[in-house]
Amino acid sequence: MSLHQSIERRQKADSAVGKVAVPSETAVMLELVTWEGARWAFPWSHLASAKIAATDRHDELVLSFTTHNVMVEGENLGKLWGDVVGLRLGSLCEFPVSYRAKQGKETPFVTRIVVVAFDASNTIEGRGDNQQRLANNRKT
Repeated sequence: MSLHQSIERRQKADSAVGKVAVPSETAVMLELVTWEGARWAFPWSHLASAKIAATDRHDELVLSFTTHNVMVEGENLGKLWGDVVGLRLGSLCEFPVSYRAKQGKETPFVTRIVVVAFDASNTIEGRGDNQQRLANNRKT
């Protein structure tokens, strides 16, 4: 990545802080954006299950769509639960931890998004290889 691209990415991120999670009245799709620029869009109509849990290090939101599992790590993700179950969350964006100070302490903040496609050995509930693949993609 060139210096110009790096500066451009940083400027976009600075202007986007505060937009980690974007609720919508009529979200048809959930857009996921990683810090590296990867993007996915999943139709809410394909959501099979959702789970949120807090660990000692972060909150973890797992969304199981018909073809992929999505794991989102961050802080205060429980505040998004109503928008998840109401299918109103329009997008989630991942930011480096260094951007946390630019947000309110109680604001949801996403530090990691992992998307894993199902294959023949996976189940929709995230058991088997898919759960292991999600765990292997976590930052240590």
